[in-house]
Amino acid sequence: MKNENRDLLKDARGLFETHSPQRFIESSTTREIWDLQGFTTWPQVRQPVRVVRSRETTTSRRQLDGQNHDQPADWLWVTTLSVNRASTPAVVNLGHARWSIENQGFNETSNRWAADHVYKHHPTAILIFCLMTMLAFNLFYAFYCRNLQPAYRRRHDAQHVARCLASEIYQGLSENRAPPC
Repeated sequence: MKNENRDLLKDARGLFETHSPQRFIESSTTREIWDLQGFTTWPQVRQPVRVVRSRETTTSRRQLDGQNHDQPADWLWVTTLSVNRASTPAVVNLGHARWSIENQGFNETSNRWAADHVYKHHPTAILIFCLMTMLAFNLFYAFYCRNLQPAYRRRHDAQHVARCLASEIYQGLSENRAPPC
């Protein structure tokens, strides 16, 4: 949840103070986890939701001075999954996996292909933007893998070919422009 002003978050934060967390230690990360359910203060969701909070401390050794360093983090997730369908640790793992998908799964299109921002926030616009991006991405890779000779692909990666295509497009645009008056 990104909006800190939601009534749901206010309610959950108030209740977290009155409950004791579960403690989990996984490798170098210690987690204190609260898992509260039955919230109805998010009007857009028509069923009670669960709020899971994970206050985490990850210890790592700094290369520079060899000293241990604690990195705190505080996470909140809201779900409609029941405890029977997703245990508390499962919700935490799913919440962290969401960031993995965003950071790694979209890494190719955002870092290498400049598809890093959705300019319209209507659900249909976001869907169309994503579908068009994936269509362009798939068409390009179909061209790269199926149309170019293997010897050429061994010498030139997809980024090189994309830059060559972009150069041709920009050159064509500049040639087709009317001369200034």
